[in-house]
Amino acid sequence: MIYLAGEAPTRAESGKEVLLRIFKKSPENDKGLVEKVLTEITPRGARKFPEDFLEKTIENSEMAEIEIPGTPLQLDANSETTIISPKRYFKYEARNPSEAKYIIYACEIGQKKIKVPRDNLALLKAVVGYERYCHEIRDQSFSLFIKYTK
Repeated sequence: MIYLAGEAPTRAESGKEVLLRIFKKSPENDKGLVEKVLTEITPRGARKFPEDFLEKTIENSEMAEIEIPGTPLQLDANSETTIISPKRYFKYEARNPSEAKYIIYACEIGQKKIKVPRDNLALLKAVVGYERYCHEIRDQSFSLFIKYTK
C-alpha cells in the first residue's frame, strides 16, 4: 500500500476511520461515498485479526504468549523474521516469516502480550487468510470507487 506523507494509517485506526480521514476533503457531490462503499464491501463490519482468521479448534494450550512493548512494531529492513519497535528498543526474532507477520498484524498500541499459535500451519493459514482478505477489500474498494465516481 502506498500512502502520501503523513497519510499512513496507524494500527489503532479502523479502515473506516482511515478512509474518512483521507477523503474528508472530497467534493460535495461525493458526500457519503466512503460510507456507501464500506457498507457494500463489509455489510457486517470488518473482520478482526487474529480472531476471525484462526481455526476455531485452537486451544489456549496450543498458543505461546509473547511479551511486546505496547508500541507499533515493524519488520527489520534486513530480515523477514526480526521484529523491532521504531526506535529499536524492542527486538524479537520470530521462528519464521509467518510468525513475524502474525505478531505485527495482531499488535495493537498499548497491548503488552500476544498469543501466537505454536503450530506453523495454523500461523500460515491465519496470515495468508488475512492477507487475502486485505487484498480483496482493497480491490473491491477500488472497483467501487471507480464505479461510483464515473
